Amino acid sequence: KGKNLDILGSIDHHLSLLREDKNSVYYTSLEKWFGQGNHPTLLPQWIKSTFLIGGALLIIIFIFSLILKKRISTQTRDLQIIFDSSPAAIFIHDIDGTIIDLNQTMLEMFKVTKKEALTLSIADFSSPDNPLDTLPALWERVCTGTPQQLEWISRRPGDNSTFPVQVNLEKIIYDN
Repeated sequence: KGKNLDILGSIDHHLSLLREDKNSVYYTSLEKWFGQGNHPTLLPQWIKSTFLIGGALLIIIFIFSLILKKRISTQTRDLQIIFDSSPAAIFIHDIDGTIIDLNQTMLEMFKVTKKEALTLSIADFSSPDNPLDTLPALWERVCTGTPQQLEWISRRPGDNSTFPVQVNLEKIIYDN
């Protein structure tokens, strides 16, 4: 401050000359950097349009997926209500006997919790008095698509009590 007064005076003089001329570099620079003039944009219009259309499509897809999730949830809940309200005890198990799912009637009939039942296999619900030598042929017929019916002695894992049941076996494809 207070130094180089001759340089400051020269700068002030040239700025005042530039301000007098409306077509000078002073006014064109001001217009370019601070004005509202028609200057080239950083993004071409087609890119802006693409982003706008893409964003709109993403919003539509998102809303559509929310609607589908809601419908699937409702239908799944409805099917679970039907499954659980069946008067028959239903076990869904794989070919090795591992229980995948079961309904409420089964839980009540065998006096187990769902958490407990899902840790067991169908062998845990079978009496040792059953004719196990008939099972391989039975499984083979079921796996070829022929439903099977048989009388069986079931066992409650909790108290080992037994009771007779009629078993209907049918092959289904469930979650691959």
